[in-house]
Amino acid sequence: MKQAEFIIYIGAVVAGAYLITEFIPVPFPAVAIWKAAGIILFGLYALANGARLAAAGLFFSAAGDIALALPVPNFVAGMVFFGVAHILYTVVFWKLIRQQGRDPQGVIVLPALLAFSFAALVWFLPGMGALLVSGLAYQAIITVMVLMAFFSRAPFIAKLGAVLFMLSDTLIAFGLYRDITVLPGSVWVTYAAAQFLLARGFVRAQLLG
Repeated sequence: MKQAEFIIYIGAVVAGAYLITEFIPVPFPAVAIWKAAGIILFGLYALANGARLAAAGLFFSAAGDIALALPVPNFVAGMVFFGVAHILYTVVFWKLIRQQGRDPQGVIVLPALLAFSFAALVWFLPGMGALLVSGLAYQAIITVMVLMAFFSRAPFIAKLGAVLFMLSDTLIAFGLYRDITVLPGSVWVTYAAAQFLLARGFVRAQLLG
């Protein structure tokens, strides 16, 4: 267990240090390896603690990171990899619901989350172009993942991680669909924090369950 704890903190350091690449160019493939390394370490932490589905989601996320770090980013491949990761996270939350029952706060979050997701979709829609189908599918998948997080009795940090993941993807969409520049580092900070919190939260649920 101590070794596993060490793994996630090393992962946090590696992921945090990647923020440097927002300001200092790092050549390919080093930038892609660095980007994925912290998330892979989060996955190894989850795997070492028996949270296999969560680990698989983190490994698919790392593959998505590599797809987006290519010299010419492959957004469709990235959406596929991250979409699979969200489906795996959704399954983890669903299993927690089956084991522990539903959390009543899910009903409270439901209308607000659906309203936000729909409003974002309407706003981004004109700029989706060739990414329309994959973008719509991805939006639906991540929305369901966050909903399942709040309907579950997962640790709060896992729910916060789900929200931060959606926030990070929304910030990416600002630039991708609306050509709006966001604060440098904001996408990576929210994303890396989301993955760290999800890894910790899923492992905590695994150990308590």
